[in-house]
Amino acid sequence: MNLSSRILLIAFFMTLSFNAVAQNDETRLNSLLAEIDVSDIKHNIAQIANEAAGKLAYSKITDTAILPFRDASHHRTGLTEFIAVEFGKKLAFTQKVEVMATDQIAEVLPNQINLATMRWPQDCARVAGGLGVTSLVRGRTIADEEIIILKIEIYSVDKNSVIATYKTNLPRTADLSRLMELVVIEGGPTKPETPSPQPMRSGELPTSKPMPSPNISTPAVTTALEISVRGLADKLAARLAEAKQFKVGILEFLDLQGRVSQLGKFIAEDLTTVFFEQGKFSMIERGLLQQVMREHALTQTGIINITQAQEIGKLVGADAIITGSLSDLGNEIKANVRLIDVRGGAVLAVAGESIAKTENVAKLFNEILWSPAGVTAPPQ
Repeated sequence: MNLSSRILLIAFFMTLSFNAVAQNDETRLNSLLAEIDVSDIKHNIAQIANEAAGKLAYSKITDTAILPFRDASHHRTGLTEFIAVEFGKKLAFTQKVEVMATDQIAEVLPNQINLATMRWPQDCARVAGGLGVTSLVRGRTIADEEIIILKIEIYSVDKNSVIATYKTNLPRTADLSRLMELVVIEGGPTKPETPSPQPMRSGELPTSKPMPSPNISTPAVTTALEISVRGLADKLAARLAEAKQFKVGILEFLDLQGRVSQLGKFIAEDLTTVFFEQGKFSMIERGLLQQVMREHALTQTGIINITQAQEIGKLVGADAIITGSLSDLGNEIKANVRLIDVRGGAVLAVAGESIAKTENVAKLFNEILWSPAGVTAPPQ
């Protein structure tokens, strides 16, 4: 047997092996679903699917593909598989959009596109082109001891951005925990491909981008807090791009007493990272922001107003300034943000996200870095 024949034979048996494992996963999942109660989660999924169908119809999108949903560790689990399938069914049932389900994608995509490592939303246009659709849907779940956060996002090729984000909290029941424990394979071997550089459109991408600070958190979504931060970023990014505001500065979030906590600092840094990763915006270094504020006695002693934001923005050369506040609502922390146009002196957008008050979030919120009382400038 020559080398080519041996390679083909090995590939054949590998395919058989992956197919057998995939079928076994499907059998185990179906068997588990027959034993547990998922009626509540079906209701939540149906509500989101109806809202998503309306958004797609409003945006004149007639087709979409449901990418494999994943958990915080980027695994496909019994829970994420069930949600993805159920969401696709409900979306298709509206008869407003043609849906390519998750189990169809492997048959369409060439092996060189690895969905497990694709960057969202940077690689979306390439993946959508490979699938022949004009939008993509992805979902993420993240769980703590009490709740499971489900987040579903819709990407539009025409807008080249995320056009809708939906989030709901599910109680972590014993049945849903059993679904999360079932890890599903990817369905077959894939080979990562280095994405080719995309052409730069005039006036859209900055000519240079500062490197993010080394203490900024990693881009992987691993906590409910980070999911909330990305929710804020999604709500603001489209408005920034629409207004052609590409150079952005983000200030620490303050509590209602005008204090900066570890949580307020983390959100500002993580937002900076998220915007930087999108590749459309040039982020003002936060160290430079604080330096300029110290030099010009622009201490954050309360919520920044439009005039102050304009002054800060002009000093650092920003097109827009993002500022925000944090409110303790008992079981959750409410983060409210304002996007301020430095050139026009107007609020371009406002957004809010509720952050589950886990033990870690509460600790960050209560750890005060500096307070306006007796303080002339924030620390280095």
